[in-house]
Amino acid sequence: MNPKPSVVSGMKSERIFYRKAVIDCGGKVWHHIAFEYPADRKRAMDAFVIRAATSIDPAENDGCEEATSSSNLNR
Repeated sequence: MNPKPSVVSGMKSERIFYRKAVIDCGGKVWHHIAFEYPADRKRAMDAFVIRAATSIDPAENDGCEEATSSSNLNR
């Protein structure tokens, strides 16, 4: 089953924001990207944002192995 991405983009003052997230591994792993940049850089940023956004689409099963944590609760 391919997860459906959540995408939001728009303007905040004179800045463009773009965020995309895909929940995978039965809801246990998030693949996400977020960008914010000046609106006058839109043309320069479009191709980069598109490449980055499509890069998380095929990540459906990436990171589904048993997660490890950097915190140790047994200390």
